[in-house]
Amino acid sequence: MLKYLISIFKRQEINVIELIQSSGNIIDDINTGNFKYVKPNIKIKHIPNYNELVYFDNENKYYRVVNIFHSLGKKHIIWIIIEPLI
Repeated sequence: MLKYLISIFKRQEINVIELIQSSGNIIDDINTGNFKYVKPNIKIKHIPNYNELVYFDNENKYYRVVNIFHSLGKKHIIWIIIEPLI
């Protein structure tokens, strides 16, 4: 059982995206491709919480987490939606 649980977490893909123009419905924006990848398929130790600030070293910029979506299937895909902090 433990081996199965460990294999579930190895199959996750984490994408950090920023919405280009929000239509008000984030799920429709993701389905129509109305976003840009900030960091595609990254490895992180901790999934950030809603409204938490994240910092990317290479951009020297802070972002605020707007929402987090999980897509459960053969591969666990996590979409972290962010917006730049002004």
